[in-house]
Amino acid sequence: MNEYLQPVDIPVEIYKYDTYAYDDLYLEFKKLFSLIDESSLAKQTGLRIDIVRKLKKALNENGINSLSKLLTIQGIGDITLVKSFNFFMKSNQTYNSLF
Repeated sequence: MNEYLQPVDIPVEIYKYDTYAYDDLYLEFKKLFSLIDESSLAKQTGLRIDIVRKLKKALNENGINSLSKLLTIQGIGDITLVKSFNFFMKSNQTYNSLF
C-alpha cells in the first residue's frame, strides 16, 4: 500500500484493523439492551418480539464486539440496526439531559 500512496503529497496514516476490538458505542448499546425486558424493547423500538430476542441473544455472543458485526447475524439487518440505534440514541439523550 505504501508504494501506491508514496507519490501522493498528503499525510497518510495506515492503521491495522483489529477484528476483536470493542466499539465504545457497542458496549453502551449492549448495556442498555440488557437492562430492558423484551416486550418493552419491542414496544419502544418498533421491532417484532422475535427480532428483539434474536438481537439480545446476538449481543451475548462472543464474536460480536461492534454494532456493525450485528449485521452478520442472520435475521438482523439494516432496519433492525437503525431502529435499535435510534432507540439507543434517544435513550442516551434522555439520560444525558437528566444530569
